[in-house]
Amino acid sequence: RDLFFKVAHRMEIPANVTSHVVCDYSIEGGLFQYAEAVGADIIAMPTHGRKGLAHFFKGSIGEDVANRAEIPVLTIQV
Repeated sequence: RDLFFKVAHRMEIPANVTSHVVCDYSIEGGLFQYAEAVGADIIAMPTHGRKGLAHFFKGSIGEDVANRAEIPVLTIQV
């Protein structure tokens, strides 16, 4: 959350960050459902940036969201 405020401040964008809990069968499905419900312009989410075998076995939710989303996705490596 603090990172979003810092980025918004640097870009001179008013920061209005809120958080919500959404229950769905999949993380991606929950994100898409919520983004559509609130009319989101963008999905911002953290990512571990795994590579190699870790990526192969654990996958990447951020990558899946970015590939399937109908709106822009901002991923921030943590």
